[in-house]
Amino acid sequence: MTLTKQQYSILDIMIDLKRDTTPNELENIYKGRHKEIGDSSIYKQLERLVADGLAKRLAYGRYGITEKCLMLLKKKEIREEYSVTFSEEEIKEFQKFAKIDDCLELLADMVNPALLGLLKERLAVLISLISTKDIHGDRNRVTVLLSGPPSTGKTQIIKWIYHFLWGFWVDSDASKSSLKGTGKGYQFSEGVLQKADNSILLVDEIDKMNKKDQEALLSAIELGTVKVDKDRVDRETPARIRVIATCNNKGQVIEQLLNRFDIQFDIKKLNEEERDKLITKRTNDWNREKLSQKGPDFLKKYLIFANQWGTKLPEDREWINGCLLHELKYGVLQTKDPRQLEAVYRVAIAIGKLRLHQEVTQEDIKKAIEMLG
Repeated sequence: MTLTKQQYSILDIMIDLKRDTTPNELENIYKGRHKEIGDSSIYKQLERLVADGLAKRLAYGRYGITEKCLMLLKKKEIREEYSVTFSEEEIKEFQKFAKIDDCLELLADMVNPALLGLLKERLAVLISLISTKDIHGDRNRVTVLLSGPPSTGKTQIIKWIYHFLWGFWVDSDASKSSLKGTGKGYQFSEGVLQKADNSILLVDEIDKMNKKDQEALLSAIELGTVKVDKDRVDRETPARIRVIATCNNKGQVIEQLLNRFDIQFDIKKLNEEERDKLITKRTNDWNREKLSQKGPDFLKKYLIFANQWGTKLPEDREWINGCLLHELKYGVLQTKDPRQLEAVYRVAIAIGKLRLHQEVTQEDIKKAIEMLG
């Protein structure tokens, strides 16, 4: 079987994602790695791969790879390693942007720019999006909970992420979409948690989910796995998800799950003073050039580029301990349980990636503490 270089690349991306995907998502990732799509669209290439038995069509316009594909690429050793590539001009633009003092705020303002305020909340979802995989048994995935009354912008934020960036969507009707998968006889069917493995799960109104679904989310966040025990199916599957959730009433969320959200915001409706400041700023910014208004395409490319950075904690970590101990005694972390402080590492690493830092800096740690305080 002869495959084109473009088909190799498409399959390579699908294998790296470790989940099913859409033609639009593939096209966006492909464009990040290569300047041109090729002689035909991603959709047409997918159809050719389906015809060859290397890809399969799934529900809701999604595609996945087949066992035949995995066997072929492994047996013939034709899989090539592709790194995401950008033009020199794009790289210079990203690096220049990252050096701006308030680049984090500018990135946050690109998330649903129609919203007034909520910059910290919008930054939090970007931190979750770019948070890294678990390493050496330590969880690096960042989870975010946006709570508050209706009409405060919570759902608008995660809907924008779903439509313009990436992620899997689930709401209070999770049982209908089979959150953790199901079994019939010996046959196992994947749920949303398995499909979202190593990706983002956007959960709207988590407080309206039933207890079993909340417990499944807890297992996925805490352990990165979910257990399915139904009929004659008894298996544990990977579900290393990063969750961005909304809720109206935190009292309806089981305590263990609530405690696993690294960043939590209680969003209130704007008071008169806050409203007036935001309207004044919007009036002054209207129809004027703004760095934050580069559009979702720039934000998506920037996140893909930033995600290549293997940002890590420095070898010398004494100053981090000193900073945390000071905040525990005198600062915003006084009310935190010391066991919850590991969230600082997760959030700081993600912030470092957004700033294109090779190692976490004091500035990254301070910003992480501010987000968690």
